Amino acid sequence: MACNCTGQFANINATLNTLQSDFNNLTGNILYNYNQLTRISSQQSNIFGTLTNGNGNIVTGNLMITNFTNISKNLFINNGNINVNKDIFLSNVITLGTDNGLLGESLRSSGTSLLPLWNTPIIVSTTQTLTGTSQVEFTGIPSWVNQITMVVNGGSTSTTADPGVRVGTSVGYVTSGYLGATRGNNGAASQNYVDSIRVWNSTVWETAAIFYMTLVLYHMGSNVWVFELTSSRSDDTYAATGSGSITLSGTLNKINIFTSGSFDAGTVNIQYN
Repeated sequence: MACNCTGQFANINATLNTLQSDFNNLTGNILYNYNQLTRISSQQSNIFGTLTNGNGNIVTGNLMITNFTNISKNLFINNGNINVNKDIFLSNVITLGTDNGLLGESLRSSGTSLLPLWNTPIIVSTTQTLTGTSQVEFTGIPSWVNQITMVVNGGSTSTTADPGVRVGTSVGYVTSGYLGATRGNNGAASQNYVDSIRVWNSTVWETAAIFYMTLVLYHMGSNVWVFELTSSRSDDTYAATGSGSITLSGTLNKINIFTSGSFDAGTVNIQYN
């Protein structure tokens, strides 16, 4: 029987050529994918190499950075492409999430610390009663405070000595060095400050006097405080204003209002920020 070997060998040769081509394509794909994986791995190493004191993870194509304080370069990831802006440097990064503040709070400088702190715009203390006391004080005023307001509603004393206000440090209340004066419309001379901020313009004071006062102190830096005062009496038509300053040897942390006898009416409060 005659054999058509030439045709069969041709078919076998064609099949071998097809297998060789498929093998070459497969090898090329494997090599290409390997190169792609190597490139991605290299890019990932570059990402982690830009982080200082921290770690990061790639999540669904985005860079997620946690537990870090500094970044040496800004990274921007867009559609899988990594762009590094070498001209932008961050010296400090605030990590939010652990302390996001409360409604109405604002950021303030914490002094020597790198990170700012949350601060409520105005902190209002608990109103205190003057009745039966010779002085009412407010302590624990934070060191970052730059403005203090003291208000008195319907105050009255049991003696003829007018009230005064003093500020203090950790050492105690300051009893000298107050500059300025209070002057009123009652015809009496102005009263210069010496040992305290005087509520009224004269040491001549009636026990029947009922007074209202607003005193605002402003920190000018270096423990120098400038203040302004407005007071009036509801038992007559008198009113007084004053201003001055006091330089402290340390950080202000308390304030009080006092009289030589005792108060027999009124309330007092402070606000600060």
